[in-house]
Amino acid sequence: MGKHTGWPEESADPPPIPVPPPEHQAPKKAEKEDSSTLPVSQVPMQESETRHLSSSTEKPRKRRLARSILLSLIALAAGASIASYFLNDEDESVSPATQAEKITTRHPHSDNIQVGEKPTGVTFGAEAIWVANSENSTITRIDTVTQKIDVSVPAADHPARLTFGAHSVWAAHSEENIVSRIDANSNMLTATIPVGKYPVDLAFGANSLWVVNERDNTVSRVDPATNKIVATIKVGRTPRSITFGHNSVWVANYYDGTVSRIDPATNKQTAVIPLSINALPGDIAFGADTVWAANQFDNSVIRIDPNLNKATIGIPTKFEPRTLAFGENTLWVIHHQNDTISLVNPEENMVVARVYPGSKPRDAVLGDNAIWVTNYHDGTVARIDPKVIDRH
Repeated sequence: MGKHTGWPEESADPPPIPVPPPEHQAPKKAEKEDSSTLPVSQVPMQESETRHLSSSTEKPRKRRLARSILLSLIALAAGASIASYFLNDEDESVSPATQAEKITTRHPHSDNIQVGEKPTGVTFGAEAIWVANSENSTITRIDTVTQKIDVSVPAADHPARLTFGAHSVWAAHSEENIVSRIDANSNMLTATIPVGKYPVDLAFGANSLWVVNERDNTVSRVDPATNKIVATIKVGRTPRSITFGHNSVWVANYYDGTVSRIDPATNKQTAVIPLSINALPGDIAFGADTVWAANQFDNSVIRIDPNLNKATIGIPTKFEPRTLAFGENTLWVIHHQNDTISLVNPEENMVVARVYPGSKPRDAVLGDNAIWVTNYHDGTVARIDPKVIDRH
């Protein structure tokens, strides 16, 4: 049996995203040649589509009917690239924009650093890159100047995603239902904190650690001064990812196709933002005053306006977006299955370049003017200089 790595039900060669319940099940996607930039599609959001957040008892029936109709239409158009569709009050369709230039997957000048076995999560803090090695159950510290390993710290079993805050590295350990804390001064494991069921992601903000627990649909708020949970907040079904930005906590609810917004001042969920019909948001990030959600249903990234609490556009990425990171005014979209990263320009709302970091890239972070990417099969971390990448 393969050891757990923090992304849902992973093994030595991670399988595709788990099959969702029938009402979310998508048809098999046909493959196309990666010959050009996919168009950006935006269909405004219709008033009727925003009503499914109400408490009406008809909501499940209406949503199932809408999903069935959509899936039938998609089946008739199999093989075509699908953008995320949104409808507004005016019900006006916007024609997709197209780009003539072809995107070529580039091998940028990068320095791959050997770390532990099956590296998964990565974070930046205390002038260092920190990498979770799931097979070794260690956290590796890399000096960003020398690009050499300083130390590998023993951690609890199978660390997955990481974050940095309160001068500490925090690691999620899904199968153990705990979060571990490593002090950046001493490079020592200083605490293990029980949280909810199956913690899969974490973020730091508002002087707190926020942990998303996939199997009990909650977020745990941890006080770093006491290493204790101070609040537990219910969110949507199967929350997969969490980020902090715009003075809020944002959670991607995978099977609900929604994003939850939490106010740190009240520890309350203040908004539930619907995405496109049948959206499967598997990861989430914040940057350029935008919340970004990876839609694994139709291979796109959904852009959310935090001022409106509304999804505004879907950006096709061609391949399945597994993980997101934001840095250098670019959204970095990791495609684990085909070993590439798409670069999305937030001003143009389109993919402008693709790069190859290594075998089975898993996570990325900006640090010391570079993007650092964990490569699961290589056992490496790639350092990529954003300035050397040609962009359209």
